[in-house]
Amino acid sequence: MLQLSSDTGTAVAACLGILIGGSLYVLAPRYTGMTASSQESKPEGADLAQARAACDQAIARFQATMNFQTLLDELWVTGPGLKERYIRHSFDKLATNAEYDPKMAEHWLASLWNAMYLLMQYDQDHPDRPKQLQALLNKLDAAHTRTRSAKVSGKDATAEWKRCSVAADRVAEFLRKHLSPNYFGSPDYNKVTEAEAVAGKKAGYPKVLNGCADLGIGKERRVYVFYRDGFSWAFVEENGQYRIIGAQWQILGMGYL
Repeated sequence: MLQLSSDTGTAVAACLGILIGGSLYVLAPRYTGMTASSQESKPEGADLAQARAACDQAIARFQATMNFQTLLDELWVTGPGLKERYIRHSFDKLATNAEYDPKMAEHWLASLWNAMYLLMQYDQDHPDRPKQLQALLNKLDAAHTRTRSAKVSGKDATAEWKRCSVAADRVAEFLRKHLSPNYFGSPDYNKVTEAEAVAGKKAGYPKVLNGCADLGIGKERRVYVFYRDGFSWAFVEENGQYRIIGAQWQILGMGYL
């Protein structure tokens, strides 16, 4: 079973590093690093607790549906253009040669996060990967490699990104079928989560940022960032509720959000 290091979080990196010989490290979005508008502030008790509860609810919803699209549809900020800005920001950093299509980009991002998140959980739950899963991962790796080719641009690049989304969907479909139904909340999952919490605290989580310029959040608004299940999750208050403003796969200590 893959264990999370309590001091460096290196097992998170190892999980994705062995995805396919390390070649999918480029899938880690070093983009939604979402530059803070100013220095971090000290956490505020009640607001931080409410934001943490919203994060817990979001992760529970993700685990129940095993589909990141659910979060985009139900729990994301609803302010004009904010979700679209997150998706576009993500797409522009990873798919610079492709023609931007909003629906395709949203599907691509949800597909990628589904595959990444579920693979991390599967690797913690299973000592070995079956050949069928590895074959699907190899196809995802090949599809992703083609998207990064300097020889591909425009409509051809867009077509390659669509193929990458399909490959990620197939990986996620396999993982949904084979991840132990009771894994979330099990003693093994809780043990990993506890170690992860220690690593996250050492890395400075939770964080409270004054705004998020990359996503159009002014410095007058607080952004609360938590580290859970190998992802960083950012929340803002909207109409009395805390909703997601950003999420990204995260290697602790790499300097991202």
